[in-house]
Amino acid sequence: IMTDATDLTEIGDYAFNNCNNAYGTAYIGDKVKRIGHDAFFQSEISGLSNLENALALTEIGNNAFQSLRLGGIHVTIPQNVKLIGSSAFYGCDEIGTINLINASSLTRIALGAFEYCVSVRSELRIPQSVLTINRDTFAQCRSLETINLAGASHLTGIGNQAFISCLAATGELYIPQSVLTIDDAAFFRCQNLDNINLADANELTSIGTLAFTGCNQVGGTIAIPGKLTGLSDS
Repeated sequence: IMTDATDLTEIGDYAFNNCNNAYGTAYIGDKVKRIGHDAFFQSEISGLSNLENALALTEIGNNAFQSLRLGGIHVTIPQNVKLIGSSAFYGCDEIGTINLINASSLTRIALGAFEYCVSVRSELRIPQSVLTINRDTFAQCRSLETINLAGASHLTGIGNQAFISCLAATGELYIPQSVLTIDDAAFFRCQNLDNINLADANELTSIGTLAFTGCNQVGGTIAIPGKLTGLSDS
């Protein structure tokens, strides 16, 4: 749908919401600046085309693609997107990868943006520009193989349950220096992580309840940062 809409600048709120007869692939044009909230929510489209080249795009609204069966596609967020709204891709359980590497303007990934994207694999790399990872953002991404925060040098907060039950994630979890808070159950049941590295997290002041509970494979010594004043049952 919209393959010939080359001059389109906005896909409005609820534009294709619950369009049960809108099948096929949604083409996101080069001039689209905003995808509104609930724009494709529970429609029947099965693919996204050209999203990575939508260089005018700055915002993906709340619930924009929620619960779509985007079979095996690779979601690449383009460089000028500043906000991925709440539940934007919630329950898109057939997405294969999420690529944020080129999203150099992205500052906020909102509540539940990629929650229950259960088929996402490979590495998730958070870009330098991101300031906050909100509650439930990547919750239940059960097939995600690596959580890479090493380049997220402006990240200040990791919200409640942000990565809860990322069951397949392995290797080291590195918390960058800029992080101030890790909230409740942020990495709960990330059961295959083998190391939690807080060595450079000099600004970290609080680790919430159950933040790392169920990370059963973690071994060795975890260095506790000097500014940490709040450490709950983690």
